[in-house]
Amino acid sequence: MLENVQIVNYKKVEEDEQPDAHLPKIYYHTLFVPEVVEYAPGRNIPQKIMRAMNRSQIYIGIFGNQYSQPTVDEYHDASKRGMSILAYYFTQPPTVLKDKPISDQVRTFLMEQVKTRDLLIGGNYNRISIKTQSDLENQIVADLSAEVMEMIRKYQNVQKAIEGYET
Repeated sequence: MLENVQIVNYKKVEEDEQPDAHLPKIYYHTLFVPEVVEYAPGRNIPQKIMRAMNRSQIYIGIFGNQYSQPTVDEYHDASKRGMSILAYYFTQPPTVLKDKPISDQVRTFLMEQVKTRDLLIGGNYNRISIKTQSDLENQIVADLSAEVMEMIRKYQNVQKAIEGYET
């Protein structure tokens, strides 16, 4: 797992400001730090969730057969915070979300609250395209990579604008 991803702009810094001697002398910011909340019995899950949400820029929601109000609340919190959201529907054995009964709580949540934000729901939304957990993980990595690259592009454009303003 990545410890962090460092986003770089190209201003020189002084020797004593250099964070790591083996890196070139450039100014950088830590932009991404992964945060995983593990659901273990006897732990203070709401506190862990809040701490993770406070440190996060991207929310990945994996939804399946079980409807969970805390998970729905996490999603809405991420949305209110303006986080990038990646949403997936996946079950074992694989089922198609649109084939679930209209009364199904997970279907209702994804169709009426997530899909209305023009978010793409990955996984098995229209058809079975992901059959294994490994397939799901590969899809998440691909989507996360694309999302991070888009965030980096936006960050670099802001840095270029700031540099142009400073000169």
